[in-house]
Amino acid sequence: MRTLFDDRRTCVMDAKRQKYTSYLMKGARFAFGLLLALSEARCGVFPFGLALCCGAPDLRFPEFAGVLAASLAGGYSGYVRAAAAMAAFAVRYIRKRRKKEHTVFVSLRLALGATAFCALCGSFNESVLFSSAFRAACTLAILPLFACLLALHEPFSASAHNRSRRQISLLAWAFCVVRALGVISSSAVSPSLAAGFFLALCAGRESPFFGGMCGFACGLAAGEVYIPVMCTAGMAYGVFHPDSKWFSLVFSTLLSLTSGVYLASAEGAFPQFFNLIAGAAAYAALQKKLPKPARGSPAVSPGAGGELKKMSAAFAAISEAFCTQSGVHIPRDEISAKVKEALFSACGKCRRCAECRIDKFDYVNHLTGLAAQSFPLPGHIYEQCPHAGGLAGNALALRDSLSRNAAEAAGEKAESYMSFARLLCSAGERAENRSARDLSAAAALKSALEKQGLVFSGVCVRGKKSPQVVIKNAVIEKCGMTPEDLRFTVARAVNARVSAPEMVKTPQGWDVTLRALPRIRIEYGKACAGKTGETVSGDTAVAFESEECVFYSLLADGMGSGADAAACSRLAALFMEKLILAGGDKKEALAMLNRMLLSRRDEVFTTVDLLEVDRVSGEACIIKAGAAPSFLFRAGRCWKIATDTPPAGVLGGMKVTQTTLSFRRGDILVMLSDGACPARGVPPAPEKKKTASAYASAILESRRGGEASDDMSVCVIKAV
Repeated sequence: MRTLFDDRRTCVMDAKRQKYTSYLMKGARFAFGLLLALSEARCGVFPFGLALCCGAPDLRFPEFAGVLAASLAGGYSGYVRAAAAMAAFAVRYIRKRRKKEHTVFVSLRLALGATAFCALCGSFNESVLFSSAFRAACTLAILPLFACLLALHEPFSASAHNRSRRQISLLAWAFCVVRALGVISSSAVSPSLAAGFFLALCAGRESPFFGGMCGFACGLAAGEVYIPVMCTAGMAYGVFHPDSKWFSLVFSTLLSLTSGVYLASAEGAFPQFFNLIAGAAAYAALQKKLPKPARGSPAVSPGAGGELKKMSAAFAAISEAFCTQSGVHIPRDEISAKVKEALFSACGKCRRCAECRIDKFDYVNHLTGLAAQSFPLPGHIYEQCPHAGGLAGNALALRDSLSRNAAEAAGEKAESYMSFARLLCSAGERAENRSARDLSAAAALKSALEKQGLVFSGVCVRGKKSPQVVIKNAVIEKCGMTPEDLRFTVARAVNARVSAPEMVKTPQGWDVTLRALPRIRIEYGKACAGKTGETVSGDTAVAFESEECVFYSLLADGMGSGADAAACSRLAALFMEKLILAGGDKKEALAMLNRMLLSRRDEVFTTVDLLEVDRVSGEACIIKAGAAPSFLFRAGRCWKIATDTPPAGVLGGMKVTQTTLSFRRGDILVMLSDGACPARGVPPAPEKKKTASAYASAILESRRGGEASDDMSVCVIKAV
């Protein structure tokens, strides 16, 4: 009897728990719809609530109720959005009753209908839509775009074929979540920043690239200054997550805190500490309960380049919708404050001010209207105030100045966002080159194998720089070819050194695979020494290699010496390394580094000396931005490679010097910082039996002569 009573009591408690959970979920959905509808894009445009009603795959009544409640509190424009939201919800409800699927095209049609309705209603009220071109562009572009992106959402268990669609949609959902929480954020406590950090870490579990993309989207929603912080967190966590979860969490958090303190002002550092740590703590507590993502394999699929290009196009469209120079928003409060200051200053110097009957605050409103909306001053002001003409001229000059500043700021933001999209596009092109088929090489190889008498069913040559050859169902026993003969024939056809054949038995014969081998091997050595009296060196020298057997050597020299210079150069080296390894273009990465350094309030810059060597083809490229000369030793002769460009972080337009050459066996390249550069002539000639590390140490010792007036770094790259 007691057991039955206990079972009944347990069932009642479970039912109550499910009931309370249901109420909590409905409340959360209502709050999300409410906050998202209250989140502003720019210039009084609120498109995200309507985008949720038109595009969310699983739209329910609580979200619609939240959007409707927020819209009804927004005046005339809010009533227009409320009517459009009710119409979209009604259409979706009818389609659901008829058991019709909600597709992306349905979302697009609903969004276009809502956009047309808002535009039609806005034409009757100038202040709603057409007060500025930017407001019209936001209304006409953001709503259909986000409706389509939200409609692409699929669960974590989606197939690999739909992975790119799911990732693009998740970026839009992450943007919306952070943007919605930004409504209840303050200067000290920012749930949006904590949520963005949490989402960037979640995305980093899937891949470093997707973590960086999600961090970029969350940073764009939380504020432009947080973009490097979020992007660094997602990318760093994705890199180290497969090896150690806790180390990756601690490392990414500390790296983001360092980026935040480095890029933000001192008064903004503590809120960043608090919010980032809160997001990391929430992730640490919930990471075991999160669904496990399907991490992509290291091999590049044939469609990887297309996926990156689609993500690039979508992100460029989002960025262009928010940052365009055609619409410049001039803050009315700032104009009013400056006009008021000028007016009261003129009144303090005017002898007729005591007898003047003009209301000063009404005068300020008229001057503000003149500057913001080009409304002319009333005639009685010109009649009674002798300074009216001068004050009106000052107001118009202030408007022109603020317009130029706003246009320049919008242009800089748009360029920074579009450069990230171009970076993704270059990564997509590189992925396509790795997986693209070389039809001409395949035809040449097929002809050569047929002349040798080899019977096979097909030949595939994939990759342009590092080709991979696959011969299907080859019957090697009948033609009498040895593995070395086959290797020689394939190498001549694809014009590259190839590995020994890897053969897998099939019912029809053998599947033979041969991979391209590097022509040269790189021996790398470096030696560094700090300035006399400093505990750390302000130079940073790193070397890394991509999956395509492309070797990179990077030498960055921060401004000055000591800890500040070391922080700047190390940040630049880490920034460049991660973007290049992700597949980004070298020059585009340098341009992004330049804009990041220029965004600092204090003056900071660093030189960049980058060497790229393709070990498969032997082609090399040296890019210098304000760096010291480098020296190439070949066959007993020495060539000097110099530049006269400024360092990164000095000018708005990044100027670099690029030198291309063929790197052969026996060549030695010496990269130096300005402290280790010889005053006259060239570094001491290398000895044949010395290693690269020993040669770098010898060059450094030859420059040591008493006290070191600057940091010294030497990098030696030897082709063997």
